[in-house]
Amino acid sequence: MKMNSRIKTLIIRYLLWVAVLAVMLFIFSSSAQIAEVSSESSGGFTRVFLSVFVEDFDEMSHEKQQELVDSLQFVVRKGAHFSVYFVLGSLCFFAMNTYSIKTKQKAYISILISLIYAISDEIHQIFVPGRAGRITDVFIDLAGILTGVGLSLLSIKIAVKIIKMKKRKAL
Repeated sequence: MKMNSRIKTLIIRYLLWVAVLAVMLFIFSSSAQIAEVSSESSGGFTRVFLSVFVEDFDEMSHEKQQELVDSLQFVVRKGAHFSVYFVLGSLCFFAMNTYSIKTKQKAYISILISLIYAISDEIHQIFVPGRAGRITDVFIDLAGILTGVGLSLLSIKIAVKIIKMKKRKAL
């Protein structure tokens, strides 16, 4: 039995919004970590990254390893901001793409939802011991959002062009 296209769309829409909420929950739980735990998390990730990509990292003294970890931790933390909001913006756009509204509106709404969440996340961090809300993080988040929405929009436009080209060739 074939599934109605409306039902398929509703299922896809539901799954995409669940994914959006899952990313938001991940962001919230990461932001709820006190400063020491958050620093250990990003430090642990940085340490694994360095052990994979820096030759002889594991043979270095603990002090030299820690020096490298400390020097990269800022970049890793800001890269995490960009990346997670890239994903959030992309998922919001794909979820919005299940609605019959203009593409610009889909993009603007996706950006707005993600940006409001980024701002609320920084406000949330003000209340977590050792953490602070930073406007610079909101700008990094916004850069991730804009990149995610922009690349999602571009990928859909490319896919539509490819489908149209294939249809023309089939005729």
